[in-house]
Amino acid sequence: MVCVTRILGPVYEDVYLATLEAGVLKRGQVVGALSSLKRFGQGPSWSPVVTVSQSASLKDALVQDLCRPGFYGFNCSMTCGNCYRNRPCHHGTGRCNAQSGPICQAGFRGGMCTTSPKPDTVDDFWTMIWQEDVATIVMLTNLRESGKRKCHQYWPNEDDVMDSRDLQITCTKEKKYNDFTLRYFTVADEIEDEERQIVQYHYTSWPDHGVPEALGLQQFHQVVMKNTSKSQGPLLVHCSAGIGRTGTYIGLDVLLRQGQDTGFINVSNYVALMREQRMNMVQTLVSNVFLIKFTIS
Repeated sequence: MVCVTRILGPVYEDVYLATLEAGVLKRGQVVGALSSLKRFGQGPSWSPVVTVSQSASLKDALVQDLCRPGFYGFNCSMTCGNCYRNRPCHHGTGRCNAQSGPICQAGFRGGMCTTSPKPDTVDDFWTMIWQEDVATIVMLTNLRESGKRKCHQYWPNEDDVMDSRDLQITCTKEKKYNDFTLRYFTVADEIEDEERQIVQYHYTSWPDHGVPEALGLQQFHQVVMKNTSKSQGPLLVHCSAGIGRTGTYIGLDVLLRQGQDTGFINVSNYVALMREQRMNMVQTLVSNVFLIKFTIS
């Protein structure tokens, strides 16, 4: 039995662990479970088992494997981007680890899927946008739907300014249309004295657990494609949970581009590919049917 009283690290400070029941120490083998936990691991992203290797220190092994794949940060509450083949991201920064080869998932121009920001994750959200050099945000949820909070307003109102750690975000313009809203942000890093322009495409007519009107979504998608064709930064897509509407939009975007380039698409194969990298993408049957009809029409 191995007892761990405290792990110190850049992210997991003051995390107290007690009693790890250990077995044979072999790489990739589950060797025990945390039987007592005082300040860590609340929420669905917590994994109660850890793995260690003979060559790694117990501290490093615990810190690296504390979160399930796809999550990082304190309490494992932050979701990684779409890392290539669902590789784990850095436990502190959330950046996708790339020992070699591609960094992000195939097919979506380096796009990152995220859950909607909450009040206590807004700073992390903008930090991710800055460090990944995101130029375009596609938002597919309203702030409130059916009387429930779906997303925190992580941006300032038009002509207002908000601070997020070392970043200053200014909403310079907002244009509203029937089914979507465009917002233009100037984001400045006050430490590095650098400034970037980011555009948010907010689709407002997609019901939660339902499907949108096809013509309205098609017009929205064409606007996004037209204005991001020359963009060098990755595209960030989010809804509320980051799997239903987000998965459907990514699927139709990739498949429409693929159809234009090759004249051939395979919807079920691409949905399966997305689900290998993020669980439950294109969440419902009605969303799958909508994706098939949308892409072949």
